[in-house]
Amino acid sequence: MLKRSVLFLFCVCAFSGAWADSIYIKESRREIPVIKEVDLLVVGGSSTGAAAATQAAANGARVFLASERPYLGADICRSRNLWTKSRPRTELSKTVFQSGLDLYAGCSYKYTASFESSSRHPDTPVPSLLNDFSYGDPAKDSVQYNSSVVINIDLDDIEQVSNVCLYAYQRSGDFVTSGYDLSASINGEDWEDISRVVNKQISGNTDRVELGIDNNFRARFLKLHIHKPSNAGRMLLGEITVETNSSADDALNRALRPLDVKYALDNLLLENGVDFLYGCYPTEVLKDSRGRLCGVVFSNRAGRQAVIADTLIDVSQTSVVARLAGAEFEPFAGGRVSCDRVVIGGEGVKSDIAHVVMPQKIEQKYNAVRYMFDINVAEDSFTQYCLAEQLARDMTWLRGQVDASECLSGFPFSRPLMQGNDEFKSLMPAGIDNLYVIQSAEFCDDSVAQFEIGERLGMRIAAEAEGAARSIDLNSISVFNGNESKASDEALRVDVKEFLNGPRTFDQQFKTVVSENVKLKLVDGYDVVVIGGGTSGAPAAIAASRNGAKTLVVEYLDGLGGVGTSGLIGRYCLGIRKGFTEEIDRGMAELGGYDYQIDNEGLGTPWDIELKKEWYRRQLRKNKCDIWFGAIGCGALVENGHVKGVIAATPYGRVAVKADVVIDSTGNSDIAAAAGASTIYTDADTVEVQGTGLPPRTLGARYTNTDYSFVDDGDMLDVWRMHVSARKKFKGSYDIAQLIDTRERRRIQGRFIISPVDIYNQRTYPDTVARVYSNFDTHGYTTHPLFNLKTPEHGDFIYANVPYRCMLPVGLEGIIVTGLGISAHRDAVPILRMQPDVQNHGYAAGCAAVLAVKSGVLPSDIDVHKIQKQMVEIGALPRDIISQQDSFPLPQNAIKEAVNDVRDEYKRVELLISDPQRSIPLLRKAWNESKSNDNRLKYAHVLAMLGDDTGIDTLIEKVDNTAWDPGWNFTAGGQFGSTFSKLDNYIIAMGYSKNTKAIDAIIARAKTLDASSDFSHFCALARACSSFEDKKLAPLLYSLLQKEGIRGYALNDKSELDEFNSRYFGSKEIRNLNLREILLARSLYQCSDHKGLGEKVLKEYSADFRGHYAICANAVLNE
Repeated sequence: MLKRSVLFLFCVCAFSGAWADSIYIKESRREIPVIKEVDLLVVGGSSTGAAAATQAAANGARVFLASERPYLGADICRSRNLWTKSRPRTELSKTVFQSGLDLYAGCSYKYTASFESSSRHPDTPVPSLLNDFSYGDPAKDSVQYNSSVVINIDLDDIEQVSNVCLYAYQRSGDFVTSGYDLSASINGEDWEDISRVVNKQISGNTDRVELGIDNNFRARFLKLHIHKPSNAGRMLLGEITVETNSSADDALNRALRPLDVKYALDNLLLENGVDFLYGCYPTEVLKDSRGRLCGVVFSNRAGRQAVIADTLIDVSQTSVVARLAGAEFEPFAGGRVSCDRVVIGGEGVKSDIAHVVMPQKIEQKYNAVRYMFDINVAEDSFTQYCLAEQLARDMTWLRGQVDASECLSGFPFSRPLMQGNDEFKSLMPAGIDNLYVIQSAEFCDDSVAQFEIGERLGMRIAAEAEGAARSIDLNSISVFNGNESKASDEALRVDVKEFLNGPRTFDQQFKTVVSENVKLKLVDGYDVVVIGGGTSGAPAAIAASRNGAKTLVVEYLDGLGGVGTSGLIGRYCLGIRKGFTEEIDRGMAELGGYDYQIDNEGLGTPWDIELKKEWYRRQLRKNKCDIWFGAIGCGALVENGHVKGVIAATPYGRVAVKADVVIDSTGNSDIAAAAGASTIYTDADTVEVQGTGLPPRTLGARYTNTDYSFVDDGDMLDVWRMHVSARKKFKGSYDIAQLIDTRERRRIQGRFIISPVDIYNQRTYPDTVARVYSNFDTHGYTTHPLFNLKTPEHGDFIYANVPYRCMLPVGLEGIIVTGLGISAHRDAVPILRMQPDVQNHGYAAGCAAVLAVKSGVLPSDIDVHKIQKQMVEIGALPRDIISQQDSFPLPQNAIKEAVNDVRDEYKRVELLISDPQRSIPLLRKAWNESKSNDNRLKYAHVLAMLGDDTGIDTLIEKVDNTAWDPGWNFTAGGQFGSTFSKLDNYIIAMGYSKNTKAIDAIIARAKTLDASSDFSHFCALARACSSFEDKKLAPLLYSLLQKEGIRGYALNDKSELDEFNSRYFGSKEIRNLNLREILLARSLYQCSDHKGLGEKVLKEYSADFRGHYAICANAVLNE
């Protein structure tokens, strides 16, 4: 028997924060929205829960499932328990446990091509990509041929071939494969024609095709004559599998891919009409007037919501629903317990720890090692679990590892006492007749058997629900969390501030249940609490803890570092790589051999994402910072505008965490917004947002950057859509990232708002705490008036200063906001969001929090010069920053000179935009005195953008006599240069002028637009019309919306999601189509509408799955 290593935990001193001798705070009365009423509620995203949900729904029950993680199958994927003991027996379990095995069913072979692949997507020097068992990301997993090609395959021996399949990527008119002819040979000389396989989806809405056919022949050599149709420019081939009798048997013993499991479970629920959401933590239960369990309350980033249900299944890791409902649990034995953790890849093994090398390599390449050790545990609590999990990571991390368990398996979570011993009674807690508990079973002996138990349970519940009448009075429902009898400290005058919306932040049209006696346990003893351990949060926590503050960091995912680790963007593009960022790079080099260099394009060396996660974690462990993985911040403790702590949702329920200073590093200002801070985000006037991606994960890959959609991080339906759609898009990959790489999020209304004008004018401040360096890579189109005059080009690299006031929300004390949540105009964000700079400003925020604690003052009252000196000492700021003052207002002479410079292609126009009051009189004078028509046009243009109509006749004349010039359309990835044509900019300027004389010119020009016209022309027209809000424009806008190809792109029906994704998800055109439709409808509605069409289109988008579209549409309708 293997000897296990032993870890000892002592509860008393495990964490800096203490449970404050079981102090409780009482939450004020509130109303919680009820988002669903169902027959069955499944709490938890395990495969067993998904099986029960699927079978119940398939047999007629109404079902809702809520998962904490951003995926289903946590029992398999979170623990990396990717090996099954037995073969699946039911059709449903085969769908899950044999999913993805088609690729694995193929054998290994050698092959050559009749000519070399294209350099755009080349094969490896020794061809291998078509037989590497990877078919996920076309950017990395494809081989391109620009004409028909012959692939020659050598199986190395004579085999009985049962199936040959070609996996190819497809985009109509670009890369398409029309099919192939297969021939075979025993000796390589005598050939037999076997079959012709035709692509029948060549004109269908799909982004990939699987062209396979069952066969039964003996051969060693194969030839695939793969055909490119004449109307396609190229072929992108992904994989060719050759299944033999022996390889098919081997495939059943291979490790599962996480993405295959997650994708299969998503599909089961979708196909059977099960509604489900990710990121939802059970925090309270509902009971009716008889005390019977009737639902659960969940916390997520959108707020808190309730689901009412007749029957519940709790498949959570901690049996949390049973805990909250007051079920009796077995006594916690404590003492020595056995735990496990899997590490994939890495240099060797930890030979001093008991371990098993798993029998099959992951992705045909990496060893997987299951480490086993004993832990002495004193109590069943979240803090004990978190400490045990950190100790396990301390022991098992390996340099070079490519993946590892997200959680600790085997921790002794208490189990409820059950009603009996038969299959179903053994799942029912004593005294609760409508709750089944299947504790999440990481490394259970037989995950297939567990899954099939879920199937049987789902069928049983559906049978019980059939014909049952349900009627429940919402007024009779009470909210419980098991703390009702606890005494609360009435001396604590804080209240819980949170969002009480539906799963979407704008969604408030729900019935409610009243919560008025809920008490939360208080965790005390922290100086600083950081919510979010990402790009800015991990540095903030390191700074706070290394400077002596008792610090806690709360992170939803299983690792630190944000987009540079969990988001898979493992390389610096731009930014200042000094200061704390330089320390990170040195630290990674010392820990794992990372050698940081800058290539000829100015890009940094990609880093090992597992290495960076570990460096952050080790710094926090060294500084005795407490780390809570797998929890979220979902509210704030507030007293008279002073944030005194946070509310965290954990796998055990909600807790209140007291702190002297809170750092909101959610990247979405979640805590500040919940506490009452005003924010800057998508609204009735702004639907523009930078592009977003959710990348595929290839083990060992260091940099995968994507941009193909928009996502609102606080919209749980939008987040759900993105994860489900990305798994379909990258099917065949090892996995996808768990962090959506949004480049623009909700920002606070801070005590200073950085604008592009400040950046271009190189504005200095007395409270600069960070420097940034980037260009205006907008990943979309711009909205600031400056950019309708001045074009931000690719080579416009620029430095800028970040004042501390940008991190301080107006009207709140005790909280500092970092990351993408800082106060800035959206068009300033591209300059501010580079990872090196966000890391540095996060570190500055941590230093500021400690200074506030040690000085006994509010974060807004610290001596900022002390922070500046710290940042100078580490090289993050130049020394002259300390003596700088605000460089605004600019000198009068500079304004005068800038007026003259307008004639030189708007040179220095940013000076004029910074001070309209002084600029407008000088510009009027210049327009009047100018003898050049070109210069008069430029002055008229600038004046109009400042809201002055002095030169409106000049603009009208120009628009009347100018045809549409080439415009701009959305593409994937970076966007540089102007996003509007010259004519677009003149039309926008006429709108800014507010002079209705311009309307006739706009109508005349707009009449020539149709669906083939560039997006920017429609955008400019809509912006101008919305500025006027004149009913004279309504017929024009109506007629444009009625033109063929303009309407019909809203996505608000779940049944249409699959078809929509097949046609549009990730395509370059869909963002143009959606935004064009929304902008025209918004303008029509604001111009008094016509025949109700504007309202109709906006209502379609008000329920769109894509959050930004829905927010904007709802805001316009509610104006």
